[in-house]
Amino acid sequence: MTNIIQEYDLPEVINKHLIIAITCKRGLIKYVNDAFVKLSQYSQNELLGKTHKVINSGLHTDAFFKNIWNEISSGQTWQGEICNRKKNGQLYWVQTTIVPRIDDKGEIKEFISLRTDITPSIELREKIKQQSYIERMLKNILEIIISDNSSKNIFNEVKDIFNTLWPNAGFNIYTKHKETESFDTVASHKLSITLNQLLAKISLPDNGSSIEELLEKTPCYYFENIDFNPYECEEVNIINENNVHSFIIIPIKNNKKVLGVLSIYNFNMLTEIDVEVEIKLLLQIANLFSVKLAQEIAANTRLRVQKQLIQSEKLNTIKNMVRSIAHEFNNSLTSILGYADLICVRHQHEIPKTAATYLNRITQAGESAKHLVLKLIEYSENKKSEERIINVIPFIEELITLQQKDEDAITFSFVIKCIEVNVRVDPVQLYQAVSLIVLNAVDAIKTEDNTSIKKITFGVEKIELIKSECISCSQRFEGEWVKISIIDSAQPIPESIVNKIIDPFFTTKSLSEGSGMGLAIVNKTIHEAGGHIQIISGNDDSVEKSIDLFLPSVPHNLHVTDKDII
Repeated sequence: MTNIIQEYDLPEVINKHLIIAITCKRGLIKYVNDAFVKLSQYSQNELLGKTHKVINSGLHTDAFFKNIWNEISSGQTWQGEICNRKKNGQLYWVQTTIVPRIDDKGEIKEFISLRTDITPSIELREKIKQQSYIERMLKNILEIIISDNSSKNIFNEVKDIFNTLWPNAGFNIYTKHKETESFDTVASHKLSITLNQLLAKISLPDNGSSIEELLEKTPCYYFENIDFNPYECEEVNIINENNVHSFIIIPIKNNKKVLGVLSIYNFNMLTEIDVEVEIKLLLQIANLFSVKLAQEIAANTRLRVQKQLIQSEKLNTIKNMVRSIAHEFNNSLTSILGYADLICVRHQHEIPKTAATYLNRITQAGESAKHLVLKLIEYSENKKSEERIINVIPFIEELITLQQKDEDAITFSFVIKCIEVNVRVDPVQLYQAVSLIVLNAVDAIKTEDNTSIKKITFGVEKIELIKSECISCSQRFEGEWVKISIIDSAQPIPESIVNKIIDPFFTTKSLSEGSGMGLAIVNKTIHEAGGHIQIISGNDDSVEKSIDLFLPSVPHNLHVTDKDII
Protein backbone atom coordinates (compact mmCIF):
# COMPACT_ATOMS: atom_id res chain seq x y z
CA MET A 1 0.00 0.00 0.00
CA THR A 2 2.90 2.38 0.78
CA ASN A 3 4.29 1.90 -2.78
CA ILE A 4 0.91 2.88 -4.29
CA ILE A 5 0.73 6.00 -2.10
CA GLN A 6 4.26 6.98 -3.15
CA GLU A 7 3.44 6.26 -6.82
CA TYR A 8 0.53 8.68 -6.83
CA ASP A 9 2.39 11.15 -4.64
CA LEU A 10 -0.36 11.27 -1.99
CA PRO A 11 0.82 12.49 1.40
CA GLU A 12 -0.13 10.32 4.37
CA VAL A 13 -2.31 13.09 5.86
CA ILE A 14 -4.46 13.23 2.71
CA ASN A 15 -4.76 9.46 2.73
CA LYS A 16 -6.15 9.58 6.25
CA HIS A 17 -8.54 12.44 5.55
CA LEU A 18 -9.88 11.48 2.11
CA ILE A 19 -11.82 8.40 1.13
CA ILE A 20 -9.97 7.27 -1.94
CA ALA A 21 -10.84 4.74 -4.62
CA ILE A 22 -9.20 4.06 -7.97
CA THR A 23 -10.97 2.14 -10.72
CA CYS A 24 -9.92 0.98 -14.15
CA LYS A 25 -11.48 2.58 -17.20
CA ARG A 26 -14.24 -0.08 -17.06
CA GLY A 27 -15.15 0.98 -13.52
CA LEU A 28 -13.68 -2.00 -11.64
CA ILE A 29 -12.14 -1.09 -8.29
CA LYS A 30 -8.35 -1.59 -8.22
CA TYR A 31 -7.53 0.32 -5.06
CA VAL A 32 -9.27 1.62 -1.90
CA ASN A 33 -7.55 3.28 1.05
CA ASP A 34 -8.05 2.60 4.75
CA ALA A 35 -10.59 5.42 5.15
CA PHE A 36 -12.77 3.82 2.44
CA VAL A 37 -12.56 0.42 4.17
CA LYS A 38 -13.35 1.89 7.57
CA LEU A 39 -16.38 3.89 6.42
CA SER A 40 -17.93 1.25 4.10
CA GLN A 41 -17.25 -1.63 6.55
CA TYR A 42 -16.19 -3.78 3.55
CA SER A 43 -12.69 -5.29 3.49
CA GLN A 44 -10.31 -4.62 0.58
CA ASN A 45 -10.79 -8.17 -0.69
CA GLU A 46 -14.56 -7.63 -0.77
CA LEU A 47 -14.16 -4.45 -2.83
CA LEU A 48 -11.27 -5.08 -5.24
CA GLY A 49 -12.37 -6.20 -8.71
CA LYS A 50 -15.98 -5.06 -8.05
CA THR A 51 -17.81 -1.95 -9.28
CA HIS A 52 -19.22 0.68 -6.97
CA LYS A 53 -22.59 -1.08 -7.16
CA VAL A 54 -21.48 -2.96 -4.06
CA ILE A 55 -22.10 0.21 -2.01
CA ASN A 56 -25.08 1.47 -4.02
CA SER A 57 -27.73 2.87 -1.64
CA GLY A 58 -30.58 2.51 -4.13
CA LEU A 59 -31.46 6.12 -3.38
CA HIS A 60 -30.26 7.53 -6.72
CA THR A 61 -31.81 6.79 -10.12
CA ASP A 62 -30.10 5.04 -13.02
CA ALA A 63 -30.18 8.37 -14.88
CA PHE A 64 -28.13 9.94 -12.09
CA PHE A 65 -25.28 7.44 -12.50
CA LYS A 66 -25.56 7.49 -16.30
CA ASN A 67 -24.97 11.25 -16.24
CA ILE A 68 -21.85 10.79 -14.06
CA TRP A 69 -20.45 8.12 -16.40
CA ASN A 70 -21.08 10.25 -19.50
CA GLU A 71 -19.13 13.14 -17.98
CA ILE A 72 -16.10 11.26 -16.68
CA SER A 73 -15.85 8.98 -19.74
CA SER A 74 -15.58 12.11 -21.88
CA GLY A 75 -12.58 13.23 -19.80
CA GLN A 76 -14.41 15.70 -17.56
CA THR A 77 -14.25 15.89 -13.78
CA TRP A 78 -17.53 15.27 -11.91
CA GLN A 79 -18.39 16.69 -8.47
CA GLY A 80 -21.43 16.18 -6.33
CA GLU A 81 -23.08 14.43 -3.37
CA ILE A 82 -23.67 10.67 -3.39
CA CYS A 83 -25.47 8.50 -0.85
CA ASN A 84 -23.88 5.06 -0.33
CA ARG A 85 -24.75 2.12 1.88
CA LYS A 86 -22.47 0.45 4.44
CA LYS A 87 -22.18 -3.29 4.75
CA ASN A 88 -24.57 -3.21 7.75
CA GLY A 89 -27.17 -1.45 5.62
CA GLN A 90 -26.71 2.02 7.12
CA LEU A 91 -26.67 4.94 4.70
CA TYR A 92 -23.92 7.56 4.52
CA TRP A 93 -23.31 10.59 2.35
CA VAL A 94 -20.04 11.63 0.68
CA GLN A 95 -18.97 14.75 -1.17
CA THR A 96 -17.36 13.22 -4.25
CA THR A 97 -14.89 14.33 -6.90
CA ILE A 98 -14.15 11.88 -9.74
CA VAL A 99 -11.13 12.71 -11.89
CA PRO A 100 -10.25 10.77 -15.08
CA ARG A 101 -6.51 10.00 -15.37
CA ILE A 102 -5.28 10.47 -18.94
CA ASP A 103 -2.21 8.69 -20.33
CA ASP A 104 0.37 10.08 -22.83
CA LYS A 105 -1.82 9.06 -25.76
CA GLY A 106 -4.76 11.11 -24.40
CA GLU A 107 -6.77 8.03 -23.47
CA ILE A 108 -8.41 7.43 -20.10
CA LYS A 109 -6.31 5.06 -18.09
CA GLU A 110 -8.28 5.02 -14.82
CA PHE A 111 -10.55 7.08 -12.54
CA ILE A 112 -9.58 8.51 -9.16
CA SER A 113 -12.44 9.16 -6.73
CA LEU A 114 -11.82 11.48 -3.80
CA ARG A 115 -14.56 11.60 -1.17
CA THR A 116 -15.22 13.20 2.21
CA ASP A 117 -17.87 12.01 4.69
CA ILE A 118 -20.61 14.68 4.91
CA THR A 119 -23.25 12.51 6.61
CA PRO A 120 -23.54 14.76 9.73
CA SER A 121 -24.00 17.84 7.53
CA ILE A 122 -26.62 16.12 5.37
CA GLU A 123 -28.48 14.85 8.43
CA LEU A 124 -28.45 18.34 9.97
CA ARG A 125 -29.68 19.85 6.72
CA GLU A 126 -32.43 17.23 6.44
CA LYS A 127 -33.33 17.70 10.08
CA ILE A 128 -33.74 21.46 9.54
CA LYS A 129 -35.83 20.81 6.42
CA GLN A 130 -37.90 18.21 8.24
CA GLN A 131 -38.37 20.44 11.27
CA SER A 132 -39.61 23.25 9.05
CA TYR A 133 -41.89 20.81 7.23
CA ILE A 134 -43.15 19.29 10.48
CA GLU A 135 -43.90 22.70 11.98
CA ARG A 136 -45.83 23.66 8.86
CA MET A 137 -47.84 20.41 8.85
CA LEU A 138 -48.62 20.57 12.58
CA LYS A 139 -49.74 24.17 12.07
CA ASN A 140 -52.06 22.95 9.30
CA ILE A 141 -53.52 20.32 11.64
CA LEU A 142 -54.03 22.93 14.37
CA GLU A 143 -55.85 25.19 11.91
CA ILE A 144 -58.11 22.28 10.99
CA ILE A 145 -58.93 21.79 14.67
CA ILE A 146 -59.63 25.49 15.20
CA SER A 147 -61.85 25.68 12.13
CA ASP A 148 -63.86 22.69 13.47
CA ASN A 149 -63.47 20.64 10.29
CA SER A 150 -63.71 16.88 10.12
CA SER A 151 -61.01 14.72 11.71
CA LYS A 152 -60.73 13.09 8.27
CA ASN A 153 -58.86 16.23 7.17
CA ILE A 154 -56.36 15.66 9.99
CA PHE A 155 -55.91 12.08 8.78
CA ASN A 156 -54.98 13.34 5.30
CA GLU A 157 -52.41 15.75 6.76
CA VAL A 158 -50.83 13.01 8.89
CA LYS A 159 -50.78 10.72 5.85
CA ASP A 160 -48.73 13.37 4.01
CA ILE A 161 -46.31 13.54 6.96
CA PHE A 162 -45.78 9.79 6.85
CA ASN A 163 -45.32 9.67 3.08
CA THR A 164 -42.68 12.40 3.36
CA LEU A 165 -40.78 11.49 6.54
CA TRP A 166 -41.37 7.73 6.83
CA PRO A 167 -42.17 6.28 3.39
CA ASN A 168 -41.74 2.74 4.77
CA ALA A 169 -44.12 3.30 7.66
CA GLY A 170 -47.88 3.40 8.06
CA PHE A 171 -50.44 3.88 10.78
CA ASN A 172 -53.89 2.95 12.04
CA ILE A 173 -56.18 5.18 14.06
CA TYR A 174 -58.62 3.54 16.47
CA THR A 175 -61.34 5.31 18.45
CA LYS A 176 -63.38 3.93 21.29
CA HIS A 177 -66.91 2.99 20.20
CA LYS A 178 -69.48 4.76 22.37
CA GLU A 179 -71.72 1.68 22.66
CA THR A 180 -69.36 -1.24 23.13
CA GLU A 181 -66.20 0.43 24.51
CA SER A 182 -64.23 -1.47 21.86
CA PHE A 183 -61.61 0.23 19.70
CA ASP A 184 -62.79 0.53 16.09
CA THR A 185 -60.55 1.39 13.12
CA VAL A 186 -61.52 4.81 11.77
CA ALA A 187 -58.54 5.43 9.47
CA SER A 188 -55.56 3.47 8.14
CA HIS A 189 -52.53 4.09 5.95
CA LYS A 190 -50.92 1.12 4.13
CA LEU A 191 -52.21 -1.55 6.52
CA SER A 192 -55.74 -1.98 7.88
CA ILE A 193 -55.78 -4.25 10.91
CA THR A 194 -57.99 -4.36 14.00
CA LEU A 195 -56.50 -3.50 17.37
CA ASN A 196 -57.30 -6.99 18.65
CA GLN A 197 -55.38 -8.55 15.73
CA LEU A 198 -52.43 -6.30 16.49
CA LEU A 199 -52.44 -7.08 20.22
CA ALA A 200 -52.60 -10.81 19.43
CA LYS A 201 -49.27 -10.53 17.58
CA ILE A 202 -47.31 -8.58 20.18
CA SER A 203 -46.63 -9.22 23.82
CA LEU A 204 -47.89 -6.45 26.09
CA PRO A 205 -46.43 -6.07 29.56
CA ASP A 206 -48.77 -6.96 32.42
CA ASN A 207 -51.09 -9.24 30.46
CA GLY A 208 -53.58 -9.18 33.32
CA SER A 209 -54.63 -5.62 32.50
CA SER A 210 -56.87 -4.43 29.71
CA ILE A 211 -55.37 -2.43 26.85
CA GLU A 212 -57.11 0.70 28.16
CA GLU A 213 -55.67 0.26 31.65
CA LEU A 214 -52.20 -0.19 30.17
CA LEU A 215 -52.52 2.84 27.91
CA GLU A 216 -53.57 5.01 30.85
CA LYS A 217 -50.22 4.30 32.52
CA THR A 218 -47.79 5.24 29.77
CA PRO A 219 -47.38 7.72 26.90
CA CYS A 220 -46.54 4.89 24.46
CA TYR A 221 -45.36 1.32 23.88
CA TYR A 222 -42.53 0.54 21.45
CA PHE A 223 -42.05 -3.00 20.10
CA GLU A 224 -38.96 -3.71 17.99
CA ASN A 225 -37.98 -6.69 15.83
CA ILE A 226 -41.38 -8.38 16.17
CA ASP A 227 -41.24 -9.72 12.58
CA PHE A 228 -45.02 -9.65 12.18
CA ASN A 229 -46.45 -10.88 8.88
CA PRO A 230 -49.80 -9.14 8.21
CA TYR A 231 -50.93 -12.05 6.01
CA GLU A 232 -51.25 -14.15 9.16
CA CYS A 233 -54.36 -12.12 10.10
CA GLU A 234 -57.75 -12.83 8.57
CA GLU A 235 -59.50 -10.23 6.39
CA VAL A 236 -56.55 -7.85 6.46
CA ASN A 237 -56.35 -5.07 3.89
CA ILE A 238 -52.63 -4.67 3.14
CA ILE A 239 -50.82 -2.53 0.59
CA ASN A 240 -47.19 -3.29 1.44
CA GLU A 241 -46.24 -6.97 1.17
CA ASN A 242 -43.24 -6.91 3.51
CA ASN A 243 -43.17 -8.03 7.11
CA VAL A 244 -43.75 -5.47 9.85
CA HIS A 245 -40.63 -5.17 12.01
CA SER A 246 -41.68 -2.66 14.68
CA PHE A 247 -44.74 -1.06 16.23
CA ILE A 248 -45.29 2.06 18.28
CA ILE A 249 -48.64 2.17 20.11
CA ILE A 250 -49.61 5.64 21.36
CA PRO A 251 -52.81 6.32 23.32
CA ILE A 252 -54.92 9.30 22.25
CA LYS A 253 -55.85 10.84 25.61
CA ASN A 254 -57.78 13.81 26.92
CA ASN A 255 -57.68 14.59 30.63
CA LYS A 256 -56.07 11.16 31.20
CA LYS A 257 -59.07 9.48 29.54
CA VAL A 258 -58.24 7.21 26.59
CA LEU A 259 -60.29 8.26 23.56
CA GLY A 260 -58.44 6.19 20.99
CA VAL A 261 -55.17 4.64 19.86
CA LEU A 262 -52.59 5.66 17.24
CA SER A 263 -50.64 2.62 16.06
CA ILE A 264 -47.56 3.19 13.90
CA TYR A 265 -45.78 0.32 12.14
CA ASN A 266 -42.58 0.18 10.09
CA PHE A 267 -41.64 -2.19 7.30
CA ASN A 268 -37.91 -1.55 7.89
CA MET A 269 -35.75 -2.16 10.94
CA LEU A 270 -35.41 0.99 13.06
CA THR A 271 -32.03 0.24 14.64
CA GLU A 272 -30.37 3.23 12.96
CA ILE A 273 -33.19 5.68 13.66
CA ASP A 274 -33.40 7.92 16.70
CA VAL A 275 -36.59 6.38 18.10
CA GLU A 276 -36.94 8.95 20.90
CA VAL A 277 -37.05 11.82 18.43
CA GLU A 278 -39.51 9.93 16.27
CA ILE A 279 -41.80 9.14 19.18
CA LYS A 280 -41.69 12.77 20.32
CA LEU A 281 -43.15 13.86 16.98
CA LEU A 282 -45.72 11.05 17.01
CA LEU A 283 -46.83 12.10 20.49
CA GLN A 284 -47.42 15.60 19.13
CA ILE A 285 -49.60 14.13 16.39
CA ALA A 286 -51.50 11.97 18.91
CA ASN A 287 -52.08 15.02 21.12
CA LEU A 288 -53.58 16.90 18.18
CA PHE A 289 -55.85 13.95 17.46
CA SER A 290 -56.94 13.94 21.11
CA VAL A 291 -57.90 17.61 20.89
CA LYS A 292 -60.00 16.96 17.79
CA LEU A 293 -61.66 13.85 19.23
CA ALA A 294 -62.46 15.68 22.47
CA GLN A 295 -63.87 18.53 20.39
CA GLU A 296 -66.13 16.16 18.44
CA ILE A 297 -67.25 14.36 21.62
CA ALA A 298 -68.10 17.72 23.22
CA ALA A 299 -70.06 18.74 20.11
CA ASN A 300 -72.02 15.45 20.15
CA THR A 301 -72.71 15.85 23.88
CA ARG A 302 -73.87 19.41 23.29
CA LEU A 303 -76.25 18.27 20.55
CA ARG A 304 -77.58 15.49 22.79
CA VAL A 305 -78.22 17.91 25.68
CA GLN A 306 -79.90 20.38 23.30
CA LYS A 307 -82.10 17.57 22.00
CA GLN A 308 -83.06 16.62 25.57
CA LEU A 309 -83.89 20.25 26.42
CA ILE A 310 -85.97 20.71 23.26
CA GLN A 311 -87.84 17.46 23.94
CA SER A 312 -88.44 18.44 27.55
CA GLU A 313 -89.64 21.94 26.62
CA LYS A 314 -91.87 20.49 23.90
CA LEU A 315 -93.49 18.02 26.30
CA ASN A 316 -93.95 20.64 29.03
CA THR A 317 -95.58 22.98 26.52
CA ILE A 318 -97.93 20.23 25.37
CA LYS A 319 -98.79 19.27 28.94
CA ASN A 320 -99.51 22.87 29.94
CA MET A 321 -101.66 23.34 26.84
CA VAL A 322 -103.55 20.11 27.42
CA ARG A 323 -104.03 20.87 31.12
CA SER A 324 -105.52 24.30 30.36
CA ILE A 325 -108.04 23.21 27.70
CA ALA A 326 -108.81 19.53 28.31
CA HIS A 327 -111.23 20.05 31.21
CA GLU A 328 -113.12 22.87 29.46
CA PHE A 329 -113.31 20.84 26.27
CA ASN A 330 -114.53 17.85 28.26
CA ASN A 331 -117.37 19.94 29.77
CA SER A 332 -118.45 21.10 26.31
CA LEU A 333 -118.20 17.56 24.99
CA THR A 334 -120.33 16.29 27.87
CA SER A 335 -123.04 18.80 26.96
CA ILE A 336 -122.96 17.77 23.29
CA LEU A 337 -123.26 14.08 24.14
CA GLY A 338 -125.93 14.81 26.78
CA TYR A 339 -128.18 16.77 24.43
CA ALA A 340 -127.68 14.17 21.68
CA ASP A 341 -128.77 11.51 24.15
CA LEU A 342 -131.84 13.56 25.16
CA ILE A 343 -132.90 13.90 21.54
CA CYS A 344 -132.62 10.14 21.05
CA VAL A 345 -134.61 9.39 24.23
CA ARG A 346 -137.38 12.01 24.00
CA HIS A 347 -137.86 12.24 20.25
CA GLN A 348 -136.88 8.83 19.00
CA HIS A 349 -140.21 8.31 17.20
CA GLU A 350 -140.14 11.77 15.59
CA ILE A 351 -136.63 11.70 14.13
CA PRO A 352 -136.40 10.96 10.40
CA LYS A 353 -134.22 7.99 9.49
CA THR A 354 -131.53 10.12 7.80
CA ALA A 355 -131.35 12.50 10.79
CA ALA A 356 -131.08 9.53 13.16
CA THR A 357 -128.08 8.29 11.16
CA TYR A 358 -126.43 11.69 11.42
CA LEU A 359 -127.23 11.87 15.14
CA ASN A 360 -125.66 8.45 15.65
CA ARG A 361 -122.48 9.63 13.92
CA ILE A 362 -122.39 12.71 16.18
CA THR A 363 -122.60 10.43 19.21
CA GLN A 364 -119.83 8.13 17.91
CA ALA A 365 -117.56 11.07 17.14
CA GLY A 366 -118.27 12.55 20.55
CA GLU A 367 -117.45 9.28 22.33
CA SER A 368 -114.19 9.06 20.35
CA ALA A 369 -113.34 12.64 21.27
CA LYS A 370 -114.19 11.94 24.93
CA HIS A 371 -111.81 8.96 24.90
CA LEU A 372 -109.07 11.17 23.44
CA VAL A 373 -109.65 13.88 26.08
CA LEU A 374 -109.33 11.28 28.83
CA LYS A 375 -106.00 10.23 27.30
CA LEU A 376 -104.85 13.84 27.18
CA ILE A 377 -105.83 14.46 30.80
CA GLU A 378 -104.06 11.28 31.87
CA TYR A 379 -100.97 12.30 29.89
CA SER A 380 -100.85 15.82 31.34
CA GLU A 381 -101.40 14.90 35.00
CA ASN A 382 -98.47 13.59 37.00
CA LYS A 383 -100.40 10.93 38.84
CA LYS A 384 -98.31 8.75 41.12
CA SER A 385 -98.26 5.26 39.68
CA GLU A 386 -98.90 2.21 41.85
CA GLU A 387 -95.64 0.40 41.26
CA ARG A 388 -94.91 -3.11 42.43
CA ILE A 389 -92.54 -5.90 41.50
CA ILE A 390 -93.82 -8.17 38.76
CA ASN A 391 -92.39 -11.12 36.88
CA VAL A 392 -92.56 -10.04 33.22
CA ILE A 393 -92.85 -13.54 31.72
CA PRO A 394 -96.33 -14.57 33.03
CA PHE A 395 -97.40 -10.94 32.53
CA ILE A 396 -96.59 -11.12 28.79
CA GLU A 397 -98.03 -14.64 28.48
CA GLU A 398 -101.42 -13.44 29.83
CA LEU A 399 -101.32 -10.37 27.57
CA ILE A 400 -100.68 -12.60 24.53
CA THR A 401 -103.62 -14.85 25.46
CA LEU A 402 -105.97 -11.86 25.59
CA GLN A 403 -104.63 -10.34 22.37
CA GLN A 404 -104.88 -13.64 20.47
CA LYS A 405 -108.61 -13.86 21.29
CA ASP A 406 -109.22 -10.49 19.60
CA GLU A 407 -106.94 -11.00 16.61
CA ASP A 408 -107.21 -14.61 15.40
CA ALA A 409 -105.85 -13.68 11.93
CA ILE A 410 -102.49 -12.70 13.46
CA THR A 411 -100.07 -15.21 14.95
CA PHE A 412 -98.64 -14.21 18.36
CA SER A 413 -95.49 -15.89 19.65
CA PHE A 414 -93.21 -15.49 22.67
CA VAL A 415 -89.42 -15.94 22.79
CA ILE A 416 -88.20 -16.36 26.37
CA LYS A 417 -84.44 -16.22 27.00
CA CYS A 418 -84.51 -16.50 30.79
CA ILE A 419 -86.58 -18.17 33.50
CA GLU A 420 -87.58 -15.21 35.67
CA VAL A 421 -87.23 -11.49 35.09
CA ASN A 422 -88.55 -9.04 37.66
CA VAL A 423 -89.21 -5.32 37.21
CA ARG A 424 -90.75 -2.62 39.41
CA VAL A 425 -93.59 -0.95 37.49
CA ASP A 426 -97.29 -0.09 37.63
CA PRO A 427 -98.69 -3.29 35.99
CA VAL A 428 -101.85 -1.55 34.73
CA GLN A 429 -99.82 1.17 33.02
CA LEU A 430 -97.35 -1.38 31.58
CA TYR A 431 -100.26 -3.47 30.27
CA GLN A 432 -101.72 -0.36 28.64
CA ALA A 433 -98.32 0.61 27.17
CA VAL A 434 -97.62 -2.80 25.62
CA SER A 435 -101.23 -3.04 24.38
CA LEU A 436 -100.86 0.33 22.62
CA ILE A 437 -97.74 -0.91 20.84
CA VAL A 438 -99.56 -4.10 19.82
CA LEU A 439 -102.54 -2.05 18.59
CA ASN A 440 -100.23 -0.01 16.34
CA ALA A 441 -98.60 -3.21 15.06
CA VAL A 442 -101.98 -4.80 14.34
CA ASP A 443 -103.13 -1.72 12.41
CA ALA A 444 -99.92 -1.71 10.36
CA ILE A 445 -100.21 -5.43 9.57
CA LYS A 446 -103.86 -5.17 8.53
CA THR A 447 -103.07 -2.51 5.92
CA GLU A 448 -100.80 -4.89 4.03
CA ASP A 449 -101.45 -7.57 1.40
CA ASN A 450 -103.56 -10.45 2.73
CA THR A 451 -101.01 -12.95 1.43
CA SER A 452 -98.22 -11.56 3.58
CA ILE A 453 -97.15 -13.18 6.86
CA LYS A 454 -99.07 -11.71 9.79
CA LYS A 455 -97.26 -12.19 13.07
CA ILE A 456 -96.25 -10.37 16.23
CA THR A 457 -93.45 -11.77 18.33
CA PHE A 458 -92.73 -10.86 21.94
CA GLY A 459 -89.26 -11.27 23.40
CA VAL A 460 -88.12 -10.99 27.02
CA GLU A 461 -84.55 -11.23 28.19
CA LYS A 462 -82.21 -9.91 30.84
CA ILE A 463 -79.39 -8.06 29.14
CA GLU A 464 -76.11 -6.36 30.11
CA LEU A 465 -75.77 -3.08 28.24
CA ILE A 466 -72.75 -0.84 27.70
CA LYS A 467 -73.84 2.73 27.04
CA SER A 468 -76.92 2.36 24.85
CA GLU A 469 -78.88 5.48 23.93
CA CYS A 470 -82.60 6.12 24.41
CA ILE A 471 -84.41 7.31 21.27
CA SER A 472 -86.65 9.57 23.37
CA CYS A 473 -84.55 11.26 26.07
CA SER A 474 -81.21 10.65 24.30
CA GLN A 475 -79.69 9.56 27.61
CA ARG A 476 -77.10 6.80 27.60
CA PHE A 477 -77.84 3.89 29.88
CA GLU A 478 -75.84 0.84 30.85
CA GLY A 479 -75.84 -2.07 33.27
CA GLU A 480 -78.40 -4.84 33.79
CA TRP A 481 -81.83 -4.31 32.19
CA VAL A 482 -84.94 -6.28 31.31
CA LYS A 483 -85.62 -5.94 27.59
CA ILE A 484 -89.17 -6.38 26.29
CA SER A 485 -89.26 -6.54 22.50
CA ILE A 486 -92.40 -6.30 20.35
CA ILE A 487 -91.50 -7.42 16.81
CA ASP A 488 -94.06 -7.29 14.00
CA SER A 489 -94.10 -8.43 10.37
CA ALA A 490 -95.30 -5.07 8.97
CA GLN A 491 -93.23 -3.01 6.54
CA PRO A 492 -90.14 -1.18 7.89
CA ILE A 493 -90.53 2.25 9.48
CA PRO A 494 -89.19 5.03 7.22
CA GLU A 495 -85.95 6.40 8.66
CA SER A 496 -87.34 9.94 8.36
CA ILE A 497 -90.00 9.32 11.04
CA VAL A 498 -88.27 6.90 13.45
CA ASN A 499 -87.33 9.72 15.83
CA LYS A 500 -90.78 11.36 15.59
CA ILE A 501 -93.24 8.55 16.22
CA ILE A 502 -93.02 8.83 20.03
CA ASP A 503 -93.86 12.56 19.95
CA PRO A 504 -97.38 13.52 21.09
CA PHE A 505 -99.89 14.03 18.24
CA PHE A 506 -97.53 12.65 15.60
CA THR A 507 -99.34 10.04 13.51
CA THR A 508 -99.17 8.56 10.04
CA LYS A 509 -102.86 7.72 10.16
CA SER A 510 -105.79 9.93 9.17
CA LEU A 511 -107.41 12.10 11.88
CA SER A 512 -110.33 9.66 12.13
CA GLU A 513 -108.03 6.66 12.68
CA GLY A 514 -105.45 7.85 15.20
CA SER A 515 -104.67 10.59 17.71
CA GLY A 516 -100.89 10.24 17.77
CA MET A 517 -100.96 9.77 21.57
CA GLY A 518 -100.37 6.00 21.77
CA LEU A 519 -96.57 5.85 21.72
CA ALA A 520 -96.36 9.14 23.65
CA ILE A 521 -98.21 7.41 26.51
CA VAL A 522 -95.90 4.37 26.18
CA ASN A 523 -92.90 6.72 26.39
CA LYS A 524 -94.28 8.42 29.53
CA THR A 525 -95.04 5.09 31.24
CA ILE A 526 -91.63 3.54 30.56
CA HIS A 527 -89.67 6.64 31.64
CA GLU A 528 -91.72 7.03 34.82
CA ALA A 529 -90.62 3.47 35.66
CA GLY A 530 -86.97 4.50 35.13
CA GLY A 531 -86.74 2.83 31.74
CA HIS A 532 -85.82 3.75 28.18
CA ILE A 533 -86.97 3.00 24.62
CA GLN A 534 -85.23 1.98 21.42
CA ILE A 535 -86.88 1.59 18.01
CA ILE A 536 -85.45 -0.65 15.31
CA SER A 537 -86.79 0.51 11.95
CA GLY A 538 -86.27 -2.83 10.17
CA ASN A 539 -84.76 -1.15 7.10
CA ASP A 540 -81.69 -3.36 7.46
CA ASP A 541 -82.59 -6.76 5.96
CA SER A 542 -80.66 -8.56 8.72
CA VAL A 543 -82.61 -6.87 11.56
CA GLU A 544 -86.34 -7.16 12.29
CA LYS A 545 -88.53 -4.15 12.96
CA SER A 546 -89.21 -3.82 16.67
CA ILE A 547 -89.92 -1.54 19.61
CA ASP A 548 -87.70 -2.42 22.58
CA LEU A 549 -88.64 -1.39 26.11
CA PHE A 550 -85.87 -1.40 28.73
CA LEU A 551 -86.79 -1.52 32.42
CA PRO A 552 -84.37 -1.71 35.37
CA SER A 553 -83.90 -5.30 36.47
CA VAL A 554 -84.94 -6.20 40.01
CA PRO A 555 -82.90 -8.91 41.83
CA HIS A 556 -84.56 -12.33 41.99
CA ASN A 557 -84.17 -12.56 45.76
CA LEU A 558 -86.89 -9.90 46.22
CA HIS A 559 -90.24 -11.46 47.12
CA VAL A 560 -92.86 -11.63 44.33
CA THR A 561 -96.42 -12.64 45.33
CA ASP A 562 -99.33 -13.90 43.26
CA LYS A 563 -100.84 -10.39 43.45
CA ASP A 564 -97.84 -9.06 41.59
CA ILE A 565 -98.83 -10.96 38.44
CA ILE A 566 -101.90 -9.83 36.51
